[in-house]
Amino acid sequence: MPKKDPKRSSVIEDNLMLNVIKKYLKLAGGVSAVWLMGYYGVSVSWIWIVLVPYVWKNRLTKAKKHKTAISQEVARDEKAVILARVEDLPSWVYFPDVERAEWVNKILSGNYESQESISDGSEENEVEVGRVARTASVEVLGRWNRADTYTPVL
Repeated sequence: MPKKDPKRSSVIEDNLMLNVIKKYLKLAGGVSAVWLMGYYGVSVSWIWIVLVPYVWKNRLTKAKKHKTAISQEVARDEKAVILARVEDLPSWVYFPDVERAEWVNKILSGNYESQESISDGSEENEVEVGRVARTASVEVLGRWNRADTYTPVL
């Protein structure tokens, strides 16, 4: 069992004690300030005028620290942060990598099937003619139509 360094533990205790003293002094100072304002008849609205910007500043500071911490975490280990974000998704959104690829392939094949049902079949003839022309190594003149498909002229 490792021995605790007595100097190290005393430093920690001193820091804890210092934090307690700081909190106490802040609280005592705030209460004293409010009491003095009441003693001299200062309106409560002055307390609100001071309190609102103070709270606003604290919120902005915390938000800035939070954003900085997130940026630092992303810089340290970007892959782990991305995977953590994916794991936060509901179960119906998350797919393993293989299933994701199969899912994308299924969507793309379904998309192409719907496009095939829309076409009139003329594209197949154009592709076949182009393939024959390339295999015969004959230069064929052609034109582009409005659907951006090449139509060779034989």
